[in-house]
Amino acid sequence: MTRDEFYQQALQIIGRYENIPAAEMTKPTVAELRAGQFAGSLIDLTDSLSRLERDEVHQVLSKASVMRSKLVAVASIYYSDVISEDGSNESKTVEPPKWWEAAMRQHFDDVDRIGPFESSDVAISNFVISPAIRSEISSLRRQSLTRFELGRLVNRAALKLRLLLGRTTSQRSLFQEIEGKTVAIVGNARSLAAKDYGGAIDGYDLVVRFNRVPIVSRKSHGFKTNWVATSVPVTQRRLDDLGADRLLWLSPRTRKMTSETIAIQNLYVHPTEQIRSLEKRAGLSRATTGITAIDLLSKSGLSKATLFGFDFYRSQSSSSHQTAANAPHAFDREEVFVRKLVQSDGRFEVAE
Repeated sequence: MTRDEFYQQALQIIGRYENIPAAEMTKPTVAELRAGQFAGSLIDLTDSLSRLERDEVHQVLSKASVMRSKLVAVASIYYSDVISEDGSNESKTVEPPKWWEAAMRQHFDDVDRIGPFESSDVAISNFVISPAIRSEISSLRRQSLTRFELGRLVNRAALKLRLLLGRTTSQRSLFQEIEGKTVAIVGNARSLAAKDYGGAIDGYDLVVRFNRVPIVSRKSHGFKTNWVATSVPVTQRRLDDLGADRLLWLSPRTRKMTSETIAIQNLYVHPTEQIRSLEKRAGLSRATTGITAIDLLSKSGLSKATLFGFDFYRSQSSSSHQTAANAPHAFDREEVFVRKLVQSDGRFEVAE
C-alpha cells in the first residue's frame, strides 16, 4: 500500500465514523488556500500546508478556525523532492511534529494527533479522534506493515541473488569512473542553506549527495547530482529526477532496502567489513552515510574533493529533526577523523 493510498483510506475511515459523505470531503489546492477559497465538512490538507510560508500556514489555520469544518492536516517534516521555478524547494515550512502541533493549538481547542501514519509526516486534526477511528486506522496500518515485512524477506533474497551473480556495480568500477576527477561531496547540514555555493558545487566534475537529497535552493545547494550515497530507500524515479547515474548503498543494514532500491540498475553495495573497519579506525559505534562516503572516496584516484554542507551536526540536518544528543552517531569523533584526513590528504578540503 502506497503512502497516498494509506492516507486516502484513513480519511475515508474518518469520514465514515464522522458521518461525512465523500461529496463533502474536499482537498483544496495551495492556490485556493492562499486565496482563502476552501470549504467542506471535512477538509483534507494532506501535503499542502508544507508548501506555504509560515505566516501563510497561520493565515489558513486562522480562517479554518472560524469555520465549522473538520480539518485533517498531514504535513511532511522533510523537504520535498520538487524544486520550484524560482529555484527554491517546493516545501516552504519544514518543521518537526511538535511545531505543527503547536501551530494547530494556536487556532483550535480540540487538537489531536492521528496515527500511526508515516514516520516522515505528522498528521493532526482539529477534532478529537475517537477510539473507534484510531483502532481502525491502526488496523489498516498493521496490515500495511505486515505486507511490508513479508516484502522485506523477498527483497533480501533478491539482493543476495544479485550480489551472488555479480549484478551490482563493483568498487573498481566506481574508482575507474572517478579517477582524476574533481568531486563535490554535498552534505545535508542546515547551515548550507545560508551559503551561495550552488554554482561552485555544480562546477565540479562529479557531485555526490546523500539520502533524501534535500535541496533547499539551487543558489545554496546547486542541483547537479551524479551519485546518491544513502542508507535510506531511494527509487529509480528519484535518481532520474535528479539526473543521477548511480546509487551507493553505504549501510550494513541492507534489510532496509526496498524492492525498488534493490532493482536500481547502477547499484553499488558497500561491503559491511569496510564499514566496520572504518568504525574501528574512527572509534565509532555507528558510522554516518557521510563519513562512510568520505572514507570510500579517499581510497580512489580522485584529483580533488570538497566537502560542502558538513558542520558535523552543529546546525542539524536538513533531512532529519534529530539533535546531536539523540542521533545514533558520534559527530565529534567523525569530525576528528575528517579533519585528520584533510590534514594528511591534500586532495580533501572542507568548505566552511
